[in-house]
Amino acid sequence: MKYPLVFVMLVALLLSSTTPVGAQGTTGDELSIIAKGKTGDEVVDIVIDDVAVASIDLGKATDFFGDQDWGTYTYAHPGPLTASQVRLEFNNDLYIPGITDRDVRIDKILINNTPYETEDPLVTGKGIWNNGACRTGNFQTDTLTCKGHFQYQ
Repeated sequence: MKYPLVFVMLVALLLSSTTPVGAQGTTGDELSIIAKGKTGDEVVDIVIDDVAVASIDLGKATDFFGDQDWGTYTYAHPGPLTASQVRLEFNNDLYIPGITDRDVRIDKILINNTPYETEDPLVTGKGIWNNGACRTGNFQTDTLTCKGHFQYQ
């Protein structure tokens, strides 16, 4: 018995452990992002060569500060991709004392399963809380607590 295409696609979607974003089914490189949000309202934009190509709605992590509860988000790029082309932007930061505090953690990216750690000394971060202010630099952290980005190398 042949199964309808819709059924096959639904089963494939349900069995997938990642959340696809952007253009799918292309023949280029695959970018995977291992990340989590603190409140569930965080959005991270995938920027390739200074062009926003997709957005990720991060789910709320029950273990934001621990090593559990990471989500994997995939983006199929239509051509070759290197880490230095990738910037992940956190643009919807919001802090209201006692009400909400949006933060993101991005553990790493993978390009065709090759890992690039966010804590690598070559990764530049903007929006990193350090010494009482939001700062830019190579702080070897995976957390953005202010509006900002990670630029990979």
